[in-house]
Amino acid sequence: MASILEDVPLFPLHTVLLPGGPLPLRIFEPRYLKMVSECMKTQRPFGVVLITKGGETGVAAASHEIGCLARIVDWDQGDDGLLTIRAIGTERFRVRERQVGSDQLVRASIDLFPALPVVPVPARYRAQADWVEQVLPKLEPYSGIKSQDDAAWLAARLAELMNLKTSQRQTLLEMNQPLEQLNRVAALIDAAAS
Repeated sequence: MASILEDVPLFPLHTVLLPGGPLPLRIFEPRYLKMVSECMKTQRPFGVVLITKGGETGVAAASHEIGCLARIVDWDQGDDGLLTIRAIGTERFRVRERQVGSDQLVRASIDLFPALPVVPVPARYRAQADWVEQVLPKLEPYSGIKSQDDAAWLAARLAELMNLKTSQRQTLLEMNQPLEQLNRVAALIDAAAS
């Protein structure tokens, strides 16, 4: 049975955060500065959801119901006064109910999905796994993220590194079978290459 979390702040974005993936953000809007401060003080995550209608600034945007929690792992105040954070995707969730505050910050009651089973990467995807293992340490947002022998983890990193469309990443986020995720990403990469 899924766990329920109450009063989770949501950050609607024009990107999809996948479990285990990095999320670098520059924060300047008062509602999100407040959200980040609250999350850092309480050590609670915030939810990232893909925007379906609207923008990342101004009035609260409409978004998909399925998203990914983000845990802040690093932050810095830049010379320009903007707050830069780095978060990591953790658990997938479905929005049960949302409320928009007077500051346009969306808070939600969410159902956490059970963790996907760890499924070792099949031999036919060993070349892709080796490539990801070589590339990740060279990319700044992935510093500190270690490769895993897990089909869902590999599918997510390939989707990020190969820059799949946001709609394709959203579909991946909503899938519940690791091998199906990896097969889907591999097929999309092959289709894009041909």
